[in-house]
Amino acid sequence: MVWGVICLVLAAALGVLCIVLPPENLMFQIGDQNMPWLPAVALGIVGIVLLATVGSSGPATAEAKQPAVVPNPEKVALNKRLENIGWGLFLIMWGGSALVSNKTISEGWWSIGAGLIMLWLNIAAIATRLG
Repeated sequence: MVWGVICLVLAAALGVLCIVLPPENLMFQIGDQNMPWLPAVALGIVGIVLLATVGSSGPATAEAKQPAVVPNPEKVALNKRLENIGWGLFLIMWGGSALVSNKTISEGWWSIGAGLIMLWLNIAAIATRLG
């Protein structure tokens, strides 16, 4: 609710500025056109949507309906270990990209390697949950 009110206040302030100031003093460029009213309209819509969804079911009702989950300490430890391995490999890849010249290994391969590390980490985490 607070963010909805903040958005509406900002929209009102920008709307007043659009009316009071000449168009040259308030700029919001889209392409070659100056549309200083667009942020006010966007913030107004966001504020209205946020205020309209205040009464809908939030996390408090969802938490009340779900039973308490007791984590398995073995799986928690394994997940932490996999996360540490993934971060270690990611940081090694990042350091390697900084130390090795682009002539030896082109820059795109480091990104592919980091992506494969993250993919491996997710696959390992899913496999441990299923197994």
